[in-house]
Amino acid sequence: MEKSFGEIEIGEIEIVEAEIVDNRKMKNTTDVTVAKKKKTNNENIKYFYEDELQEIFERANHSERIIFRLLYETATRVNETLNIKFEDIHYDRKNKINIVKVRNLKQRNEKETKEVLISDNLKNEIAEFQKEHQLSDNDYICRNYHFIKKTKKTKVTRMTDRTLNRHLIRLIEEINADSFNDINISRDKAHTHTFRHTRAIDMLNSGADLEYVRRLLGHKNIANTAIYLKYASSKFFEKTVELNKKLGL
Repeated sequence: MEKSFGEIEIGEIEIVEAEIVDNRKMKNTTDVTVAKKKKTNNENIKYFYEDELQEIFERANHSERIIFRLLYETATRVNETLNIKFEDIHYDRKNKINIVKVRNLKQRNEKETKEVLISDNLKNEIAEFQKEHQLSDNDYICRNYHFIKKTKKTKVTRMTDRTLNRHLIRLIEEINADSFNDINISRDKAHTHTFRHTRAIDMLNSGADLEYVRRLLGHKNIANTAIYLKYASSKFFEKTVELNKKLGL
């Protein structure tokens, strides 16, 4: 199922990403730990459908849309997304792609980073936002920026996971209350982590390699990534069965 947001074709990014990762011969490609099956809370993963995601992006204000799209396109954890600065985004002229440097805050070594791709559409929107609010490259992208006309200065307030969840809840309530559309988003999807789940499933549906998805999500155990296979389209059913046998699940 192909999906598009603005000029983005979901599936287009994943294919390019996999090629770049292979060309760079990233570390830990074969260093994968396979964990034995254990009880988790991941049995029922929540994710957005295409029309739900589209509606959220369209209804969000400028700063919300940038944050939510970053969460989706990079598939990063919310705290990692909140720590992305404008200077962390650069254009790779050789490969003609936009790269975001993300700090892996879940690892003990906070200096560890990974590089992920974003669309031209999102990169341009971020650049426009930075120019509009006269922000420096050292500023964080994911903050509340309010331009005060009277003082002609921008007021900055910090974003948190809880704040973003409240914004998302408000958007979902607005969408569900709109009598002019037939979209009704389940309230239990109103969490920033849902964007990460959605991205992982969309990537698999677009043909991305499971190992690449594992590295992008930052999973140490590939078994944690494999749970997304059962939410992918039916053509991945055989792949799921085969992988589960290998993992002993």
